[in-house]
Amino acid sequence: MRMRALLAAIGVVGAMVPMAVQATADTIVACEAPTVDMEFEQDYIDETRAGGEPILETLQDGTLLWGSHAGTTHFYSPTVADQTSAAFVQNYEGQTYQYWSDDDGATWHFSPRNAIQSAEQGSLAGVNNSGFSDPVFAEDMAGNVFISEINLANIAVSKSTDSGRTWTLQNFFGLTVSDRQWMAADEEDVVYMTANGFGGGSLGNTVPGAGNLGNYIYKSSDGGVTWSRGHSTGGSSSSDIKVDWNTGAVYQPQQSNGLRLAVWPNARAEDFSSTPTVEYHTIFDGYRQQSSIGPTIELDDAGNIYATWDQDSGNDDYPPGIYFAASQDGGKNWTEPVRVDEGPEHSFWPWLEVGAEGAVGIAWLENENIIASENAEDATADSAWHVMAAQTFDAFGNDDADCDVAGFNVVQASTAPVHHGTVCTGGTVCQARAVDRRLGDYFGNEIASGGGMVIAVSDTQQGGSVALPLGIRQVAGPSFTEPGVILVRD
Repeated sequence: MRMRALLAAIGVVGAMVPMAVQATADTIVACEAPTVDMEFEQDYIDETRAGGEPILETLQDGTLLWGSHAGTTHFYSPTVADQTSAAFVQNYEGQTYQYWSDDDGATWHFSPRNAIQSAEQGSLAGVNNSGFSDPVFAEDMAGNVFISEINLANIAVSKSTDSGRTWTLQNFFGLTVSDRQWMAADEEDVVYMTANGFGGGSLGNTVPGAGNLGNYIYKSSDGGVTWSRGHSTGGSSSSDIKVDWNTGAVYQPQQSNGLRLAVWPNARAEDFSSTPTVEYHTIFDGYRQQSSIGPTIELDDAGNIYATWDQDSGNDDYPPGIYFAASQDGGKNWTEPVRVDEGPEHSFWPWLEVGAEGAVGIAWLENENIIASENAEDATADSAWHVMAAQTFDAFGNDDADCDVAGFNVVQASTAPVHHGTVCTGGTVCQARAVDRRLGDYFGNEIASGGGMVIAVSDTQQGGSVALPLGIRQVAGPSFTEPGVILVRD
């Protein structure tokens, strides 16, 4: 049975139309949500290393990669006396932690990156202290994998040719004095990076030491060894980037008088020695967000674009919550925003991944209570945070079912709370304000090769001054990669 447009309590939805045309609630029909629930299991993937703000990546060969923060700036002093704080210092090498799985996240293997000798790079290959924060992966079309990480004063880039089992340092100072970089890769050894410049910027600047302020995009054509100078993205916040392997276009969601998509349509052909061509398209003009990390996007194999974001203030049409929209024409036109969470409890930090065309999985963090300020930093000390997950197979509506927009089935993915109390949304300044920063600034999810959702999240319930890496794995329910197939609990 189809549902009419979502009520004010759960948001307004609309059909795919140019954003200048506002659909009305009484003309919109949401597709029926999946009727079979996803089921999950969870377990720590490591209890001897910290695991703040983890990220996941499914490679072309089916390998699942995990990267997480070393805990250096995610230290929470009120819990330092706890005996499990040893996770912060045990095995600490001043760099982010990487793991790989070849069974869709059922088991994980740590990838050590101790200094080794290399004929090409000597003792720099895999050198320690390359970056303790903000890991992010990118895989190129040839199957090379790249990871970047920061030390507050530099962004280091490493490369793997064996699906993340071993890594070789490409450039210790790929960028300098920058924060929260994101990467995407295209043809062999072509890598793009965006980052927030604090004053150091790229080593390729024409005025050494002058640095960049704002958000900048860079390109490497040699696997991250050297980088172009930085070019302003036109955005004011740090957001994920993606490459369409069909066209070579690069995409980044941005906050700019609303939510928009920046598109570099000719990125593959341009060398970034001069300012690359960029276009902007509106996704949602009522965007409001307090989190330090911006919206997330993903592409499917056909080049369709999917976006999710958390709305922390709004109006009767778009109350606070988790939202979703999608585009089938390179970001020019988008579906009306669909509210995904069921509310009214506080929800934020959504991450999105796709399987088959139109099959979308979104995960986010949700408090058991309503937070009047709509700010996770104001959560009460005893309030629990759970990981939630949503699934749809009709991201663009369904002509056969005569419905216009996605309908999501929402379940609680975590079997126990992953955190209690405040959650930092303002970056490292939270340390001085005694706001809990152990979770970092985000967490991620992926669709594994077997069709299930895998979620990487920070967990503080073991106690201690840092979070531990917790894996939440779908073991039953509808497959994202084969719509109509039901995964069976193993």
